[in-house]
Amino acid sequence: MNRIRKRETELVNVRRLRSPLTGKGFCAVVIDSGVFEHEFLRGNIRQRLSTNGNETDINDHYGHGTHMAGIIAASNSEISSIGIAPGAGIISIKVTNEKSGSASWKAIYKALVHTLAMVKKESNNELKIGVVNISFNGLDAKTDDSDIGNHKIAQIIK
Repeated sequence: MNRIRKRETELVNVRRLRSPLTGKGFCAVVIDSGVFEHEFLRGNIRQRLSTNGNETDINDHYGHGTHMAGIIAASNSEISSIGIAPGAGIISIKVTNEKSGSASWKAIYKALVHTLAMVKKESNNELKIGVVNISFNGLDAKTDDSDIGNHKIAQIIK
């Protein structure tokens, strides 16, 4: 029982220390395993896309992308922690394969190209990108360290 009370006290103290910055007016792009329509994210999800070769495969079958989105923008909850920017929108770009959970470099590249296009589209104020979170597992990495600067992904990040 004391451990539960201690945890409740820690959550209250964290809430008191919250920054006045909320992320409102900005979106975070989460390039990962997709984002599930979790109750703490429902008002934050702006778009869910997939670049894994199956446009309809936008759900998170592994939970990692949803977890990352929650760290960024989970809304106020009495039973869980609050995201760093609970007012931020989430744009999910799924790059992982439903069966293996791994991402191809092609899917990652397409996600980055799409993200860059959204950033460059200044007229779309609703989707103003403030941050991009990239987290994935890739099994088809065939680039050694000496060649990484010439890889298409390295070029788009520059």
